[in-house]
Amino acid sequence: MRPDLAAIRVWPRRLAPAILALSSIASGACREPALKHPTFFIRDSAGIQILESAAPAWTDQEVWRVDPNPLVDLSEGEDPQLFRVTSPRQLPDGRIAVFAGGSCEVRIYDGERLVRALGRCGEGPGEFGTYASLSYWPGHGLLVNESPVRVTVMDAQGTIQRTAAIIGGRELPLPYLNGVLSDGILVLSGLRDPGARARSGVDTARLTLGLSPGLGDTMRVIGTYDGPVYRYEEFRGRIGRSVLPFSSATEIAAGGDRVFVAFPAQNEIRVLRQDGSVERILRRPIVANQVTQADIDWLMDRRLAEVEGSDSKRLVRQAFRHLQYANQMPSFGVPRWTSGLEAGGPVMLEDRKGNLWVFDYYRPGSYRSKFSVFSPEGVWLGGVDLPDGFRPSEIVGDFLLGVWTDDIGFRHVLKLRLVKP
Repeated sequence: MRPDLAAIRVWPRRLAPAILALSSIASGACREPALKHPTFFIRDSAGIQILESAAPAWTDQEVWRVDPNPLVDLSEGEDPQLFRVTSPRQLPDGRIAVFAGGSCEVRIYDGERLVRALGRCGEGPGEFGTYASLSYWPGHGLLVNESPVRVTVMDAQGTIQRTAAIIGGRELPLPYLNGVLSDGILVLSGLRDPGARARSGVDTARLTLGLSPGLGDTMRVIGTYDGPVYRYEEFRGRIGRSVLPFSSATEIAAGGDRVFVAFPAQNEIRVLRQDGSVERILRRPIVANQVTQADIDWLMDRRLAEVEGSDSKRLVRQAFRHLQYANQMPSFGVPRWTSGLEAGGPVMLEDRKGNLWVFDYYRPGSYRSKFSVFSPEGVWLGGVDLPDGFRPSEIVGDFLLGVWTDDIGFRHVLKLRLVKP
């Protein structure tokens, strides 16, 4: 089954007079904005451009929408080799490349016709693990990312060029690859080892961000930020660690020649240069929701459904009587909880035109694939609703590529047309 694309909508322009008035007062003492628009204000602080949007800039006539008829639909139900498919990418000639974890293959399609399958399961040359993703590589190639283990570069025809390990450094021995900049610089991040704790409690891990000039080169640290919040609890004489439910953490994304660092707890996105300095800060008015008892009950019900037996369910209920959790949800992005994520895919994604797409906040149990769109200059344009369960991996001009899960659990690679008036 395909998604009910007829229900897709794009948010209309909304006005926020009170917030707009406050923003006007706040920016009155700053230099005159370089751009003129009634919905945002620009000011400089120590050479950093701060762009605060009070309302979406799109009018009702300017909104984007998604065409209800997929241009391409590659279904796991029709092709079992697409099991555990991830990160579809469009090659320069229009073909679509995907990674299929079930067969450990890079599969290349011309429309909905398979034209080539590369790789197999293993650890040798031309072999891949079951968990990997695809990124672009300079020169129209692809990078198969098995981070933090290794990466493999192949050209646009699918010929393997090189396999290399991702090298971190003393600050980050096992870095995760967030993406590749247009000049081949690797954007890496990871958590510094918080070390063993002798007692229960809550602590925030530290996230290290670094750049590597190429494959096999050592990472250079450009920033350290607050990472996930963990709760430490004693169990059978040992201190265990798990993510603090409903908490937020810093998110990293790569796009073009820029690095994006999002802070959902502060409702802020920073655009970094390659030396780690801040070029621009993006802000918009969002009121984060407080965690309610209904949210906690939802999480407990989800956990109860994952265990079997009366004794196991009793232990879950006992644990929730003393559950530590964040008091406030993230203002955007995905809230954390112990039993995994309801939504996968990126929190931030830059399209080929330089627009930044940011995954909007949702309450647990009420997932919607909503993205806010910011222009290359940082103006909040508006929001686009994608099909529920659709996880975009690429936005190229006037279409989107991504993976959608249907109501019986089959994954589909969809290519959807994006209509821009």
